[in-house]
Amino acid sequence: MKAQKQPRFREMPRPPQPELYVWRDTTGYSRGEIRTPTTWTMTLQPGFNITVTCAHIYHRGAWVMHCEPWFNTSPLSATSEEQAKAMALDFVATMIDNLGAAIRKALAG
Repeated sequence: MKAQKQPRFREMPRPPQPELYVWRDTTGYSRGEIRTPTTWTMTLQPGFNITVTCAHIYHRGAWVMHCEPWFNTSPLSATSEEQAKAMALDFVATMIDNLGAAIRKALAG
């Protein structure tokens, strides 16, 4: 009976994927710092994230959003965390709708 061949490389466990469609606190905390959430991120698909923050180095106290490749430190007129999250989702949804319309137009010739 032949001995089973051992694989050359051991398969590494994959890191856990973030939960989809849930706002997570992604605030960077320093040791000993009071934990006050200022940054929230939602993963729509692996690698496709929307982030809102009121602690940007150049925009302290104002809400801004990030969603590469379309929005990078885009100011929001929001006055609350919930309003910033809703506005960010709306901006991304509008961008996706506009891209979809442009693609359909290009396909139609």
